[in-house]
Amino acid sequence: MASKGEAKGAAVSRRDGHVTRPLLGAVSPNAEFVVDTTGRVDMSQFKVLKSTHDLFVNAVKNALTSMRFYPAEIGGRKVKQLVQQPFNFSLTK
Repeated sequence: MASKGEAKGAAVSRRDGHVTRPLLGAVSPNAEFVVDTTGRVDMSQFKVLKSTHDLFVNAVKNALTSMRFYPAEIGGRKVKQLVQQPFNFSLTK
């Protein structure tokens, strides 16, 4: 049984951020963010739609800061776009 503040099946981390217990089942945090006209993520618009643990949210945030996207276009002009995207994690021994 999960303890108070711990999601059932979620990873438990030590203070240094290492996972001490493997996850049970798939982990796919869903995020919502805006891709600007340069293809970069506007992190001020970042939202978590679903997640099982903060470790995965932090991993998604870190990844998004270095990711680049093709900006959306309307009529040949680059525009901002709201994106909802799942991120899949797989933990191995």
